[in-house]
Amino acid sequence: DGCLDTCFRASCGDGFIWAGMEECDGADSVNNNACTNACENAECGDGYVWAGMEECDDGDTDDDGFCDDTCEFRCTGASIVGFNHGLEDNGRCYLLSTAANGTADNYQTAQGRCEDLLGVTEAIGSDAGYRSNLVSINSLTENDLIRDFANTNGAGELFIGGRDGNRSPLPPRTEGTFEWEDGTPFSFELWASDTSHPSGSAQPDDDDATTGTGTQDCVIMSTDMADAWYGEWEDAVCGARAGRDDPYYVCEYVWPVIP
Repeated sequence: DGCLDTCFRASCGDGFIWAGMEECDGADSVNNNACTNACENAECGDGYVWAGMEECDDGDTDDDGFCDDTCEFRCTGASIVGFNHGLEDNGRCYLLSTAANGTADNYQTAQGRCEDLLGVTEAIGSDAGYRSNLVSINSLTENDLIRDFANTNGAGELFIGGRDGNRSPLPPRTEGTFEWEDGTPFSFELWASDTSHPSGSAQPDDDDATTGTGTQDCVIMSTDMADAWYGEWEDAVCGARAGRDDPYYVCEYVWPVIP
């Protein structure tokens, strides 16, 4: 009842189930186990990820977004505005933007849309292990995976998440030193050579890099098999480019491993 045998008032978190008032009592104040901190039995759709039982929980049982109606992650762009295709690999969801005849966004907006995907789950921010950025490429295997994924779904050129220089409102970068948006080390590179790139110049080739005033700050990958630099990278301006189609982009949505 409302009074414990210690003569203290019953409350949620005291470790005793108050009959008629509580469904459970885990004697704690956490929300990731079988009993929430409201002393209710955990269930799919309550907005809390039940460790070991659920991969995600977006607060409803709608079969949309990243979290399906059984609280398992799914990687699909079909139900997310701005994306048409998804590819899941090794705990990562790669989403290819919708783009046709110049509807792709510039780099800053693309990165912003990737960051906004954290809100699609309605749930959990990057401090819980969830991250979403323009894709970082950390190996030849991952590079080929993204290249083939984009090519299969009709993309010709692709913003990836590498950048130098200052592109407000994004964090500043040192001109000539490329970094990934997700903070992983820029340890793998696949720049186009002077023989493969249509400019005849080895990439990156920002002419103003030594003065700190370069404008070719953003990394683009060719995903068109007709290009000699197919799967390779160039540094390019981050907005519209005269005489060339706007690039698509791929977001990399990462969720934590649930033990």
